[in-house]
Amino acid sequence: MSAYDRILACATDLFSEEGYEAVSMREIARSAGLHTVSSLYNHFKDKQSLYEATLKSVCDHHNSEVCSVLSGDERPEDKLKKMIALNVKRMSENMTFRRLILRELVQNDPDKLKFLAEKALSESCRQLEAVLADINPNADHHYVITSLLGLILFHLQVDGMRDYLPAVEQKHHQIDYLSEKIFATTMANLAI
Repeated sequence: MSAYDRILACATDLFSEEGYEAVSMREIARSAGLHTVSSLYNHFKDKQSLYEATLKSVCDHHNSEVCSVLSGDERPEDKLKKMIALNVKRMSENMTFRRLILRELVQNDPDKLKFLAEKALSESCRQLEAVLADINPNADHHYVITSLLGLILFHLQVDGMRDYLPAVEQKHHQIDYLSEKIFATTMANLAI
């Protein structure tokens, strides 16, 4: 693994676990096995550019799979259903990706949110919007996209608390069940 990739991997883990503000460049250098902090600056201008590279890298990997599904030859409804299932599966498996997104939403820093929306998630959101337009061109696509993101993130985050909430059943912990319900909710939002 190259020094660049090692730095990115270590920074991803640290930013995900501790958050942007809590992580120092010294900590990233130590974690990446670099002898000096200045070695980081051979690859990244500053902490912000390293953080943006981290977000972009994590999102690019996730988005390539999502875009592949959304650009397929299936009916728009089938593409949407597959995309939801993929997102639920990947986000349930990849806590790092989910934590990075959630941290940004909670921190609510306008510059970081803008970067996330315009640089890291834009292509998959544009393709999703096109699929939604194929299903119902008159629906509120922005509302559906943000609701979809919210449903997936929230349902995965609340999973540890489910057993303490009323009417819980084993199926509520299953990602296939969750995917089906989110798809049904999304289709209902598109019908409006």
